[in-house]
Amino acid sequence: MEDTRLKLAYFTQHVTLNRNDYEYIEEDELGVVFRYNESVLCRPYIYFRPINVTSTLNEYEFTETIFECYEGNAEIVSQTFTEFEDRFQIVTRYGMVLGDSNGEFTGCEFTYRQDSDNIFKYQVENSIVPKNECCTPLNPLKLSVNGTLECEVVNEPLAGSFLCPN
Repeated sequence: MEDTRLKLAYFTQHVTLNRNDYEYIEEDELGVVFRYNESVLCRPYIYFRPINVTSTLNEYEFTETIFECYEGNAEIVSQTFTEFEDRFQIVTRYGMVLGDSNGEFTGCEFTYRQDSDNIFKYQVENSIVPKNECCTPLNPLKLSVNGTLECEVVNEPLAGSFLCPN
């Protein structure tokens, strides 16, 4: 019997947050939570930033496309959190199912081709989002993030993937 295989995107994020700006609050089911500048509760996440916005393909269209096609989220596969005297380091691996043949990655650039020949291009970037607003097409806080992000696409068996761990 042949295993069901899935096309998956993995994002490996390395983020460094300065203790002068961020206070560690807790870890919950979605990962670490910080307070930014003594006000908003937030966490590291990823953001699909539209690249080729035009008058016909406006930012709203980009947001709706990524939300409708990929449910607007990436799941946390793993996360490590380290505290230092002057900073926090967070390494997070996110996973996302690419079940739609219209979407493809080239590095951290994502292209989605609609049937109507509209081509949506996104740059996947690190972001900091409000604690309860983790959604890949949104970046409401617009905070700059110190860190790196690597993207890879793999074909994996369902059994053993982040969706169905052994």
